[in-house]
Formats: sequence, C-alpha cells, structure tokens
Amino acid sequence: MRWGALAAVVLIVSQSTSGGSEPAVPEPAGDTDYLRAGRNALAHDLDSTLTDSTFEAWTARVLGSDVPVRWESNDCGEASGSPADSARDLPACVEAVALLSGGRELITRIAVGTTARGVLPPPELHFAEVAGPDSPIVFHRLSEIEGYLERERPFARNDSIYLDDRRNVHVVTAAGKDVRLLKEGPFQDPKLAPDGRTIGMLPVSVVDRSGGNGEDPVEVAIAVWIYRGGIVAQRFEPGGFIRAWNFVGAGDSVAVYSGGLHFAGFYVLYDLPTGEERGRAEDPVTEASPDWVRRLAP
Repeated sequence: MRWGALAAVVLIVSQSTSGGSEPAVPEPAGDTDYLRAGRNALAHDLDSTLTDSTFEAWTARVLGSDVPVRWESNDCGEASGSPADSARDLPACVEAVALLSGGRELITRIAVGTTARGVLPPPELHFAEVAGPDSPIVFHRLSEIEGYLERERPFARNDSIYLDDRRNVHVVTAAGKDVRLLKEGPFQDPKLAPDGRTIGMLPVSVVDRSGGNGEDPVEVAIAVWIYRGGIVAQRFEPGGFIRAWNFVGAGDSVAVYSGGLHFAGFYVLYDLPTGEERGRAEDPVTEASPDWVRRLAP
C-alpha cells in the first residue's frame, strides 16, 4: 500500500424526487485493501449495540438501499501538509459523507489501519458529525447516527404526532417507529409542517391568577419551539401569551397570535429558516388584514 493511493470517501444521499434523474454511482477510489476493510467492517465492532452486519450493509439499511455510494480512503484528516508528514505513520480511514437537507453533511470516518503498516483490525469509529450552517452535531456511536437519521425521515401524517401521559411530543415515523422528540415537557398543540419533517410545539407553564380573587391557575405558553433534524432549531417568542400558531404556506413561515390574558392580541409572521420577523398586525382582524392573519384569527 502506498500513501499516494489514499484520498477521501464520500457517501452521497440522493435527494432527488420522482421524475428526476438518478445520480450516477462513482467507482470506488483509493487503496483497495483499506476500502475492503472499511466496507466489510462489522457494525458490531464499531458499536456493540448493533448486529454483525457489515458497515456497508448498515449504511444501506439506515440510508436506504437505493442510495448511491462513493467509497474512497484518506488520512482521517490527520495530515498537516508539511514535509514532516512523510516521517509519520498516519492513520488510514474510510470516510462517508452524506448530503442532507439545509446545506448539511453527515461525515463519518472509520479507522482501518495506518499508512505504513496497512490494515490493522479491529476497525474503529474515528469521527462522525453533521456539519453545516448551524452548530455541528458530534456523534460517538453509529447508533447515535442511526437515531439521528431516523428522526430526519419524513413522518407519516399529522395524526402521527401525539402527546404522552407526561405531555412530551412523540411521532410515529413513516417506517412505523415511535420516537419521543423531547423530554422537557409539558407541551401542547404540536403540529407537523408541510415538509413532513419539521414539527412545532408550545412548551407550557402554569400562571397563578388567584391574587385573592378566586381565579383558577391557567396554563400558558410564551414561545413556539421548532424541532428539526434532532434538535430544536428555532424558538419564537413574540411577547405575551401565545393563543394560536401555525405553519404558513409551504411551511417556510410560522404565524403566531399572542397577547395578554385579558387584552387584545397581535399577530407576528416569522421566517422559519432565519428566524427573522416578516410581518406584524394588530387586533381587530378585518377583511383588509393579511391572509395569514385571517387564517389564524379565532
């Protein structure tokens, strides 16, 4: 084996829809022995919670058997580019990069040996993260990646979202798996966006209104949490107590109706990707009010 044969390995997830052309599957590149060791590594050796399928078979299962894959080998990102590299026994990895939505990439490196000594079993998970416009998410086990990808898959329909006894939000995925999204409840009014992968909910708290006047406590929410890709991606706090909310249009906007407990309310429209305010209106609602306001009004 020669160091010059090592390069990068990229696992490309097709995002094409029906009617689009299928991306071509590139030929494997890099050192054959390293590639074979990475592709045939047992998933159980990489993560003891998984079964003894190969890493390649595990990849096909969690991403879909029709996903085109390009395999190459690299130095695990350890080379500095200086002449000193020639005197070092650099590690050798098989790396997988999955193209996800929103400009994100899932990067996984499996260490299979070194540049001087060749393949050295057993293989190990060297590095895995989702990188992109937001803060990176680092994984320490293949099962964590699997859980993340499960949450990335489309959900079946709106009635696949429900609240459990503690009022935490669950979804039933298109594959029939029940996934609890968060455990910081109680929540109320969970909704699914038209994209089938973005979910919003209201975290609630209790306000004691008694003050000697005999009124019962009331549950309130002051924020809309937007969950996507395994994290709460946005938090919208318009001020006051939220009375109603919904996704707007194709799901790239969020409309919120908020206000005091006993006063007229106001309406705010947010851009979902950036979190920026796009519109605002006040009560009362009239025929001249924007469509997104009239749809949200009680």
